[in-house]
Amino acid sequence: MSTTYADGDMVVNMTDRDSYSHPLRDTYKVVYDLTTENHHFQAGPEGLIVHNTDSLFVEFNPRNPQTGERLEGREARQATIDITGEAGHFITKALAAPHDFEFDKAFDPLLMFSKKRYAGNMYEENADDYVHKYMGIALKRRDNAPIVKTIFGGAMRMLLDKRDVNGAFRFVKEKCMELVDGKVSLGQLTVTKSLRADYADPARIAHKALADRITLRDPGNAPAAGDRIGYIYIAAKGGQEASKLQGERIETPQFIKENELVPDYRHYIEHQLQNPISQAFGLLVEYVPGFDAGLLRGCPTAEDLDGYLAFREGVAARLLFGESLKRFEKASTRSAMTSMFNGKAVITVMARPVRHKSVEIEKPQIQPTGTQRVMSNYMYDSMVVSNINKKQRSERAAKKKEEEKASEMVSEKK
Repeated sequence: MSTTYADGDMVVNMTDRDSYSHPLRDTYKVVYDLTTENHHFQAGPEGLIVHNTDSLFVEFNPRNPQTGERLEGREARQATIDITGEAGHFITKALAAPHDFEFDKAFDPLLMFSKKRYAGNMYEENADDYVHKYMGIALKRRDNAPIVKTIFGGAMRMLLDKRDVNGAFRFVKEKCMELVDGKVSLGQLTVTKSLRADYADPARIAHKALADRITLRDPGNAPAAGDRIGYIYIAAKGGQEASKLQGERIETPQFIKENELVPDYRHYIEHQLQNPISQAFGLLVEYVPGFDAGLLRGCPTAEDLDGYLAFREGVAARLLFGESLKRFEKASTRSAMTSMFNGKAVITVMARPVRHKSVEIEKPQIQPTGTQRVMSNYMYDSMVVSNINKKQRSERAAKKKEEEKASEMVSEKK
């Protein structure tokens, strides 16, 4: 392959690369695909200038020539293939040889999310045999957790194979409820990414930060460049705020099991499931259970296509994930309260006020209070007796003292 491209201030032809000297020659890689502003690039041994092309989708909507009714199902697919083949022959006549415009494939149904992003049942050979074709959507990405393929893929099969919007809607809601209830295996939540040798900012690369922690915990099993690191997003402990650095919010499945950590189910709904699934259902939002025309009040017109699609996706997201996110919030609140009380859940029940039937009570007559102006007999007698006893004790003590003094005098005379 001969590919000419700019290398700094030089123009290099890769056909003559053996005679080209470069300081990084040992690590030089051949560029095999280019996209330019005018969509032209050089390719082929003769240095041909070719044009980069995009797919062209044509909606024929064939009708019965006798009745004028629109065809459906297999009849519509077969008619579309026939019409496309016939149109190809006419267009080829207008093209310079050796160009040939011919039938490629037909889709039934087709969900077009945006340019180069679509999903549908693809028919190539005939109107009966098809395969699922996904282009540019989450089901083609490797950096998503398997649960995306489980839920999104399951919903797409229902939409494409059964044309069952209600069934696909219920499937998504049920699976999300199972997710927030912790009924999903850790394997379904594990994301894997390849570890490189060097990063410009390692602290901002989540799986690199995790690899460094693994190295500190277990140097004997330190991950090496080229290894794929499997990790799961974990929830912050009850009452704590989640770290802003993703590297501190992920852990290995083994570490999670050993330390009884809890996955961050909300992250999987909001950052892996919600966007792709809402985009699909946003195209069909009028057929989603719970839809009301008032939900589209304020939606931009199709002339503002990006705003139009984004608004519909938001409506679909609320219908699909609102309930499961509320359940997650309640569970998180209970977990935080449990943590605050040292693992013991405290349930407070407010007592209801007891209401009794009112009863009229006769007001008692209040007797006038008299003022005691003289001491009562009991108090007077007690005071008199106390004084008498005190006087008698005093007299006995004095008499005893005199007797002791007289006794001492007699003893001295002898």
